Amino acid sequence: MNAKGELSAFASIVVKRFKGEIYETLPLPRHHGFCSEYGVTFETHFVDKFSVSFGREGETLSLGCTVIISPNLPRFQPDVQWYRDDVLLQASKWVHIHWSGERATLTLPHLNKEDEGLYTLRVATKSGYETYSAYVFVRDADAEVEGAPAAPLDVACQDANKDYVIVTWKQPAVDGGSSILGYFVDRCEVGTTHWSQCNDTPIKFARFPVTGLVEGRSYVFRVRAVNKSGMSRPSRVSEAVAAMDPADRARMRGHPSAPWTGQIIVTEEEPAEGVVPGKPCELAVTEATKNYVVLSWKPPGQRGHEGIMYYVEKCVSGTDSWQRVNTEIPVKSPRFALFDLAEGKSYSFRVRCCNSAGVGEPSDPTEATTVGDK
Repeated sequence: MNAKGELSAFASIVVKRFKGEIYETLPLPRHHGFCSEYGVTFETHFVDKFSVSFGREGETLSLGCTVIISPNLPRFQPDVQWYRDDVLLQASKWVHIHWSGERATLTLPHLNKEDEGLYTLRVATKSGYETYSAYVFVRDADAEVEGAPAAPLDVACQDANKDYVIVTWKQPAVDGGSSILGYFVDRCEVGTTHWSQCNDTPIKFARFPVTGLVEGRSYVFRVRAVNKSGMSRPSRVSEAVAAMDPADRARMRGHPSAPWTGQIIVTEEEPAEGVVPGKPCELAVTEATKNYVVLSWKPPGQRGHEGIMYYVEKCVSGTDSWQRVNTEIPVKSPRFALFDLAEGKSYSFRVRCCNSAGVGEPSDPTEATTVGDK
């Protein structure tokens, strides 16, 4: 307002946090100050800023902001980062990040419900940093079948090893108006386009151990929800994961333990006599649902000089009839998922180690576990 008149402006505000709350992952704000390295104080201003945005699953959405830094020193480039709900975003198939030197752009090439959230642009200089935020809303795509649920969210892989991968997800944002009956998990080997359904009947829990993977190969997974009206669209696919033990994966990413000296030293040793491995220890049931049971254990202290593998055995509680579960091929990982157990029945489990010298004594059995307890 001045002597010439009065001007008003209005804006929509989306409140993500109460005043006084702070980001958990973003560092506390630093005030702009004098930078001795350049002998100046840098000031950052945002213009042509992105606003609250609305999109639909499957569409492309871009957020952009022009950044003016004064003074403009060509040899200096700021650190430009994007966050969603306070989590730092990395460039990926689903997130494209670009910095032209003047304008910061974030592009979401195929919107998904999990892209919804508060987006923050953070620009850091030697004098401090500035942030700007706006919310992105994503509307679910129309269901292929009327009344079917939306797609599940946040599909991820956990506990990946040679014998199975546990796939987890979150329930859809929209159930279609009726309760979700369960989920189907699909897998696809990286480098192919062939999707295979992993379970024959819908599972009610939002996690599932996928077995039958080929060791060393990489896979991606997706999940579909089902209710009485029909099947949802597939979820966004997971990140690729290799079917191998964590120790092997770490070795592949690791570095040589000693520098190359230019010499190769060969020594001869008498072959060690084969030793039958001892009992596995700390056998436990880590998960038990009506669809599957997951066991884990630790290798024995006595194992000889070669690698060991495992046989898993089950026994119906109240009997002494032990049956080997993996009759043909022993497993290499100290974890195992069992299927085809009778719901409501109680079982005990035990594990034996084996190597070229033979099969060892069984571990102590687990306590009785009723299928569907957890």
